[in-house]
Amino acid sequence: RASTPSFIMFNDLGVGTTAPQTKLHLRQDVDDNTDGFRISRTNSAASYSQYIDTSARFNIGYSNPSTADPAPQITLDQNGLVGIGSEIPQTKLDIYDNSAGLGGIIQVAQDGAGDAAIDFQLVGTREYTLGIDNDDSDKFKLSGSAGLGSNDLLTVTSDGKVGINNTAPTSKLDVVGDVKVSGISTFSGNVHIGSAVVSATGSSLDF
Repeated sequence: RASTPSFIMFNDLGVGTTAPQTKLHLRQDVDDNTDGFRISRTNSAASYSQYIDTSARFNIGYSNPSTADPAPQITLDQNGLVGIGSEIPQTKLDIYDNSAGLGGIIQVAQDGAGDAAIDFQLVGTREYTLGIDNDDSDKFKLSGSAGLGSNDLLTVTSDGKVGINNTAPTSKLDVVGDVKVSGISTFSGNVHIGSAVVSATGSSLDF
């Protein structure tokens, strides 16, 4: 005969504590990765755990096989600093990697019609946006305002042309505005000044 499931109702449930403060309250016996909350796969190939360490940092750890004590992968400290791969985060988001990978450590991806961009802001003072402009031939841009496509200061095209104050560069460096050069400038080939062509021959300039 099939058994009928039975349920025990609790107002608050404590694990490791007789005085739970929330609906589910888990109290560690030790403050390290051997305690806390753990979930493992059925084949014992992987395990994740959540625990608080001796410095009051909350950690999410991973191990393979699941019988090992998980090493921290994500860390949140009491000051709101988050570490990914960094067990002692120094900033609001501290990402650490030690590998031979050639790809970027951080990826900003856009799968819709918007831009793949990051905003930098001094609140109430200045804002810059850096990213790929989805509406302008997927050019990489630095904008002096919120969002790309307005007040674009620097533009890089997919074929390697760079524009300064110019979103449609036609040469390797295309500048709209004044240019000041300090030091020695070396040119290989002809230099066009207006309609004149300057060519370097030996130590002289031919016009």
